[in-house]
Amino acid sequence: MNNNISKISFKIKTTKCAEILNKLRNDNSNKQHFYHAVTEAYLLDDKEFTEWWNKYLLTIKYPKIRLKAKIKLVNEGKELEKDFAVLNDEEIENIFDILENFED
Repeated sequence: MNNNISKISFKIKTTKCAEILNKLRNDNSNKQHFYHAVTEAYLLDDKEFTEWWNKYLLTIKYPKIRLKAKIKLVNEGKELEKDFAVLNDEEIENIFDILENFED
């Protein structure tokens, strides 16, 4: 087994499991694709996913004060990124390419 891969599992009702498997089958997809997409959307702070997630947190009685503080911190972080013109991955890669060529 690859040491760079972890398995995530959780329990849901059998009927819900059957529902999601049928729905995924109808979409010509599977659990792995679905959970990879959800994980990526969450980790990349996808705007639509984040909005949905925040609404969901309120339905499970997540403290509103805590959610508002989280949203405020995320927004402040995004503003800081804009203020300091944080480089994207491609720009960072270009810098390393330039440095690598400079050393030659």
